Amino acid sequence: MTTDPDLIADLQRAFHPKALAIVGVSRDDVNPPPGYTGLKILRLLQGAGFEGHLYPINPKATSIAAVRAYPSIRAVPEPLDLVIITIPARGVPQVLEDCAAVGAVNVHICSAGFGETGEPEGKALQDRVREIASKTRLRIVGPNCLGYHVPASRMNMYQEVRLLQGPVAFLSQSGGHAQDYVGYGPTLGFGFSKVVSYGNALMMDCTDFLEYLAADPETRIICLYLEGVRNGPRLRR
Repeated sequence: MTTDPDLIADLQRAFHPKALAIVGVSRDDVNPPPGYTGLKILRLLQGAGFEGHLYPINPKATSIAAVRAYPSIRAVPEPLDLVIITIPARGVPQVLEDCAAVGAVNVHICSAGFGETGEPEGKALQDRVREIASKTRLRIVGPNCLGYHVPASRMNMYQEVRLLQGPVAFLSQSGGHAQDYVGYGPTLGFGFSKVVSYGNALMMDCTDFLEYLAADPETRIICLYLEGVRNGPRLRR
């Protein structure tokens, strides 16, 4: 199988980001919505000791969790290696347009409310996301997923787990299965190189990440939890 050098270079930035933005970070925990929020992700990264630059995005705040906040992706003062989106689904297309405008290639859509709902509005939003991604270079992970968990980069996406680095990579369509696997690994004596929860797999699925991991010097074992795959022949290759 021919390796795409642009894919490898883009994923290298996603797995080892020096500048990371989180879109939709509330100022406090009062009446938080269910599931993962931008503020929760920001605090997980801070607690893990993430060494890159963190950019919370909130047009109504100037500082969140002792970090300067910015009104939009377009206002961030440096190139972004990874953008995590946690706002309601209806606002995601505009953020993707902003990402494309500033050259922020790697995008993790944590937000739910797309095709997985089975509702016409969710399906229409997912089609819009696909349309934007198809005409740009965006490497979209998700929607409806927990994205990248990378111990070597101090990127933690799960609560109450040890960030133990090791040779095992895990790709999962289920965020819950990924969290259980990450939690159990250290108790059984093994750590992780990269873990990716990729949810709806709208634009990227296991085959894209396998292409990267097959040549990754930090990875010796690759584990998969699949609920489906778009391109069976590519997976076999």
